[in-house]
Amino acid sequence: EPLGTVVERMKMSRLHILLVLLSCAVFCKAEEHEIKAGSIIKHVPTLGNSYSIDVDIKLTGISTRFSNILSATFNNRTRKSPQAPSIYVRKNSTDIMLFNSLNNKHMYLVNKSLPLNEYVNIKIRQAKMFDGTYHYMVLVDGQKIFSAINSNPVSFENVTYYASKPRVTQANAMIRNFKIHSPIPDTYFKAHKGQLVRFIRRLQPSYKFTFTINPLGYIAGESNILRVTNTEQDCCNHGDRIPGLFFAPNSTNLLIRNAINGNGNQLVNKTIPLYHTTYVTILQRQYGQERYRYSISINATEIYRAINNRFVPYDNVTVWMSDKFHTAANVIVDRFEYQTPIPEYGFQYQPAMNTFHDEIPYISKAYKFEFQVKLNGTSPFMTNILQVTSRPLQNYRATVTSVEVQPNSASLKIRHRVGLYKKNRSFSLHIGSNRFMRVRIMQFLDCNDKYRFSIYFNNVEVFSLTNTRPREFFNSVVFFGAPRKRAATNSIIRNYSFINL
Repeated sequence: EPLGTVVERMKMSRLHILLVLLSCAVFCKAEEHEIKAGSIIKHVPTLGNSYSIDVDIKLTGISTRFSNILSATFNNRTRKSPQAPSIYVRKNSTDIMLFNSLNNKHMYLVNKSLPLNEYVNIKIRQAKMFDGTYHYMVLVDGQKIFSAINSNPVSFENVTYYASKPRVTQANAMIRNFKIHSPIPDTYFKAHKGQLVRFIRRLQPSYKFTFTINPLGYIAGESNILRVTNTEQDCCNHGDRIPGLFFAPNSTNLLIRNAINGNGNQLVNKTIPLYHTTYVTILQRQYGQERYRYSISINATEIYRAINNRFVPYDNVTVWMSDKFHTAANVIVDRFEYQTPIPEYGFQYQPAMNTFHDEIPYISKAYKFEFQVKLNGTSPFMTNILQVTSRPLQNYRATVTSVEVQPNSASLKIRHRVGLYKKNRSFSLHIGSNRFMRVRIMQFLDCNDKYRFSIYFNNVEVFSLTNTRPREFFNSVVFFGAPRKRAATNSIIRNYSFINL
């Protein structure tokens, strides 16, 4: 099947997902909102068994009393009713308390300490699983802090959300980007032959796939569960199976095949139980300057590890559950997630003029650059730490982003392409020397369908604006040290990462 046809099918799949989301109840409040007792921020006709609640919270002070940020009322509520998702703050602390109905507990509590005067993203999510139960989880700035199976979900009718609850002490806090989706699409896939589920524009040499497998029966021949590929061939060249997962005939012997060290079909096998959920992690990350370490873990136990000396990025990658070459396995795949590239934790670089670091074939309208930088000295001239440039446009190579240091100072200057062609916006901040500063440059679609460009230093948002003319960039190149004109800063970069959001 030609790649163009595959991409068109993927676009139709995305359209289907969009239509599913449009059929859900979606509620959003993008602007910043100060917490005030009795302040209504959203009415939701039904908060069903599956939902997603997303909000940015900034604590601005500490209260001597138990205080509320978000709370909900609903039909037929009593003191003994199950609790809809609500957020409180513990007295004399910055610990938030997330209450919800979970299993047979009407007020299940999850705690998390937050910093003062910094926005932190909170996601509360409950999704249906293949066995009919529901997976409940809480994420803080994208990191999962709690998850559990909710075998007794509760839906709520005529829900009104307050920030904060009437007749309860209001928290010293601000919120923004408050969103509710209910219901949300199921997260699992029943394997079907030729079922295309994802399109990955580029799979970098560092990547991570995580998912669960639940075998429901045996198949007479070798059967396919999942296949990641950028070719139209079954086997056994590089790119055919990156990876491919199969079951051996008449068994649940899991066969994991991948392209390792010139072998396009390197095999690792492990028998897993029938009718049980098995957690699988397939990870490849940088190990030294010119090597990558490939590993497979089953139920959080590493079963295989190898140094991969032959690694390349793969473009136009498709994910199938299952592929079109084999009988589909009798299996449920759930919680499928991938990340590429993996942040380069533990690796640091000293910028030098015209030092190539990475190629990014496509930067979408929503993206995130992140790294840590330490200045080791000053210069009488403007110097460069990092620069990202796109392909030439009308004989002009656009600077997507540039991180520089002002003359005779320890002040960063960040220039970024925001809005009109050839138009850069800049922001400067003194960061000091001889200590690492985390820098995040990102743009994302807020809940009013507007793109917001932000710069963060040490997780504190220091600059933000609405980008009314967001752009995509193609064939971009990352330099640690500008390719021309400016000398490189006497500095260290570590933990660099880029991802399209």
